[in-house]
This record gives sequence, structure tokens and C-alpha cells, in this order.
Amino acid sequence: MSALFLAIPLTIFVLFVLPIWLWLHYSNRAGRGELSQSEQQRLQQLTDDAQRMRAHSGAGRHS
Repeated sequence: MSALFLAIPLTIFVLFVLPIWLWLHYSNRAGRGELSQSEQQRLQQLTDDAQRMRAHSGAGRHS
């Protein structure tokens, strides 16, 4: 009886809820493959900042 108590809701979940949930989850991610213009600008700015920091820290070393 207890196995049936768990089997029915689990079966309903797997047959109906899970496929819809997965479809909605992955269909929303498909459109996010590219960065927006502002994200590309921010990434370029961070890259430039990192290169300046690397050049600055390398110039200050006395080996």
C-alpha cells in the first residue's frame, strides 16, 4: 500500500510535470547563447583592466 502511495504521484510527476519542466528550462537557455552588447563591452573593459594590472604588477617587480 505504501509503495502505491508513492508510485502514483511519482508516475504523474515523471509523465506530465518533468517533461514540461525540462522543455521550459532548456528552451529559455537556447536564446542565451550570445552576450548582449553591454555584456560584451563590460567583458572588454574587464579584459583591458586585467591587462593593465598585469603590466603594472610586472613592471614593479625587482628580481
